[in-house]
Amino acid sequence: MQKLKYLDGLRGLAALIVVISHFVVAFYPSLYNGSIDSVHTQKSLELWISKSPFNLFYNGNFAVCVFFVLSGYVLSYKFFITKR
Repeated sequence: MQKLKYLDGLRGLAALIVVISHFVVAFYPSLYNGSIDSVHTQKSLELWISKSPFNLFYNGNFAVCVFFVLSGYVLSYKFFITKR
């Protein structure tokens, strides 16, 4: 059976985004929650990034959903192809 390498790569990228998300929550909490109370950078750069599309690079909740959906698809695909 041929592996779906592009989906495995996407699952790996999602896992990396979850690791980055944990780093962001620990050291830059305003990137995660968008609160001005916990800004660490000058000129509130964190707030701008948290409201822009760049938040997909550290959005762990979205990455976990992508990881689980892809895992379910890949495992189901293997089952239906091999019938085992």
